[in-house]
Amino acid sequence: MKKLFAIWFVAALFAFGQDAHGGGENAVSPGGHATTHAEAAAKQGEAHEEAPIPNEIWWKWANFAILVGVLGWLVSKNAGPFFRSRSESIAAGIAEATKTREDAEARAAEIERKVSNLTAEVEQLRRQAHEEIAREGERVRAETEAQIRKVQAQAQAEIASAAKHAARN
Repeated sequence: MKKLFAIWFVAALFAFGQDAHGGGENAVSPGGHATTHAEAAAKQGEAHEEAPIPNEIWWKWANFAILVGVLGWLVSKNAGPFFRSRSESIAAGIAEATKTREDAEARAAEIERKVSNLTAEVEQLRRQAHEEIAREGERVRAETEAQIRKVQAQAQAEIASAAKHAARN
């Protein structure tokens, strides 16, 4: 903000500096009174335009050169750090985006690998389930046969005991 104010101040100084060299609105009449150019021209009855200031073009070029110099100095002073910080932030953004992309590609490859192995895993789970069912069926069958033999042995023991008891009586 201070820089902008300084630029406007310098420009105003040069603009008012030209007025002091005869480019302004007020002029001094031969009688010593301040009048405007329009009033002076009307009094004298002149219908022609103002006479150009002899060095006016040089003042305009000097103003332009100073303006260009000040603007060039401000740009050279501030543009380097601005563009450097901007380049660094862009480079950091690119690096972060590259890392994010690589992470996403790695996750996608892992998912693809899992999906391709999914069919094999499902078949393996089915085989394991069938094997477990078969083992459990065998275990239940063996346990049932053991219970049946036990019940049969107990029944035979009771029959034998009842026969002994009947033979004693």
